[in-house]
Amino acid sequence: MVPEYYDIPHEERSEDEIAAYRQVLVDVPRTAPSVPFFHEPIIQESLQRLLYIWGIRHPASGYVQGMNDLVTPFLAVFLSEHMQGPMESWSADMLNQTIMLAVEADCYWCLCKLVEGIQDHYTYAQPGIQRSVFRIKELVRRCESDVSDHLEAEAVDFIQFALRWVNCLLVRELPFCLAIRLWDTYLAEGTGFSEFLVRCGKRGPEETRRMLPDRECIVV
Repeated sequence: MVPEYYDIPHEERSEDEIAAYRQVLVDVPRTAPSVPFFHEPIIQESLQRLLYIWGIRHPASGYVQGMNDLVTPFLAVFLSEHMQGPMESWSADMLNQTIMLAVEADCYWCLCKLVEGIQDHYTYAQPGIQRSVFRIKELVRRCESDVSDHLEAEAVDFIQFALRWVNCLLVRELPFCLAIRLWDTYLAEGTGFSEFLVRCGKRGPEETRRMLPDRECIVV
């Protein structure tokens, strides 16, 4: 798919494809800011190809901001076969284009599988995300009413913080090593994926309440 969709002259792309390409170029450098390995040139180029092609092949949603983070756990797992030691010590010098293209293919199909059950998270108006944020809000209201009341009193809407949680599937809220384990559970949950994500999202306000028992301030 790389020669067919990516390695073509820029003037042969449609306006929508050019817009998607530019958005990918903007987002890729922002990927996993706490993990330097993902900012190696060969990794950045791989992410650009993978995300652009995924967006072109899925026109119902196209590429959406935040999808760059969804690929990183897959990249880490598949690249671990070619690296030594902990991820903090990985060097892109051990990689070549042949390895990267094979890893890209694996990551592409895994991303397809991951997004398959939550496609409406990334279509117009993102109804799936809106629904998940609402369910998180309702769970917190029922289970942690004092937290819910405090947020309401401070005019803090759940969409202001939970939107990123759901859009990036919590990968930006956790240490990267835990995100990999979370992805494993997402895929294992199958059709229960969305419900599991909502339950995980509910834990954010719960943990805040536990850490601040005096209720003097609640920070999400």
